[in-house]
Order: sequence, then structure tokens, then C-alpha cells
Amino acid sequence: MPNTPMISLAGAVLIGAVALSGCTSGPSGQDTPPTPDLSPHSAEPSPDPSTAPPPGAVSARQLPTGQQLPGGGWQDGETFAGSGSAPVSACQQNKFESTGANSIQVRTFTKNRDTAAAVVLSFSDPTVADMAQQTLAGWLADCAQTLESNGIKNATHSVKAHPVTIPEGTATVDDWAWTVEGATLESTAVIRSGDRLAWVTTHTNASPLPDNDQHPMVRAVPGLATQLRS
Repeated sequence: MPNTPMISLAGAVLIGAVALSGCTSGPSGQDTPPTPDLSPHSAEPSPDPSTAPPPGAVSARQLPTGQQLPGGGWQDGETFAGSGSAPVSACQQNKFESTGANSIQVRTFTKNRDTAAAVVLSFSDPTVADMAQQTLAGWLADCAQTLESNGIKNATHSVKAHPVTIPEGTATVDDWAWTVEGATLESTAVIRSGDRLAWVTTHTNASPLPDNDQHPMVRAVPGLATQLRS
């Protein structure tokens, strides 16, 4: 797995197998990942303003607001171009640039002690976007291995690629749950519409939720998909 930096997500388990290291031993003796931060990503180079964005490039307009995330009430954090310096999800295996995206926008969110992030990506054509969607789905399907490499051995894939019907595209929702000094639930939607993709993750102190159409992330997907197409 490539050793690449990504953006940070406060409170999240920052997983990247080989990419992340330095786990520390908690009070129970179980290894826990290092505490992330939400410091500005000044180490990331700014896009060259003289370079025109590619046709169909995403902008901050395609990113959801905190009210569009599951449950609403999320506070907007940073918004920036590119993957940043640390992962947005415990299941993320590489920088989003590795998918072949030609433009990327990210927004982070907080709600009390919970965190979330939305990533929108554009591609040269729908075929490349479809291949990237399969790559992201693979990150979620293989998340147990990613978590185990960071000392999380009791994770459960409580929602597995739950399909969500949307106009002009496809979408799935996955949940991974584990317990390290408290219950953790990470819900992720992967949405494709034409030559665009969205990855939206919430990382909360919660127990697993039922796998059905009333799941909060499943209910949020249609609005997220509309925003992606805007």
C-alpha cells in the first residue's frame, strides 16, 4: 500500500496501513492510532492560479453543506482543493489523486465530538469515473485489513454496499463499526453521477445501525447526489 499523506479528520482513526504508523498503547494495553488534528493544511501546495481547470472540474459548489449530511446540524470546517495531508476515512487506502481524478474538492465538518468529510472528484469521462468508483468500493470492502494493520481487530462491516437509487447515477453506503475506548461507527456513501464521484464519511461515537432504507446516510444520499450534479 503506497506511503502517501492525506487530510486529517479530528477524532477519526487515521488508517493507511503502511502510510500511517506510530500507534500508541492505550490504558488497556491495546494499540490505538495517534490522535489527529484539524490544523490548516499549509503543507499542501496551492493550485497554480494560472492553470485553467479541466472541463467539468468540480468546485466548492458541488460539496454538501452541514445540513445535508446525515442528521443535519454539522458545522462546516475547512474547504480546499486536493486530498490534503491525511485520510478522511479509516478505510481510505491512498490519496484520492490515485483514482485518476482531474479535480478534487474537500470539506470537513464537526458536530460535538463527531467528525465528517465530503470529497467530490471529476474525471475525464464516465468510464474512468466508473473505474474509480470500483476502486473506492474496494477500499470499503477491504477495510478490515486496513483497520487490523492499525490494531483494530474487532471491526464489523455492519452495512455492506447498501444500494441507493438516484437519478442519473449509482450510489452505495457502507458502515464499519469497532470499539476502542468506546463505540465508533464510520458511515460512508460513494456516489457516481456521470464523470463525477462523491465520497462522504461520518465518523461518530455510535453503535451499529440497521441495514435498511431508513439508515441516516442512505436517506441523505439523494440530496448529496443532487449537490454533486449541480
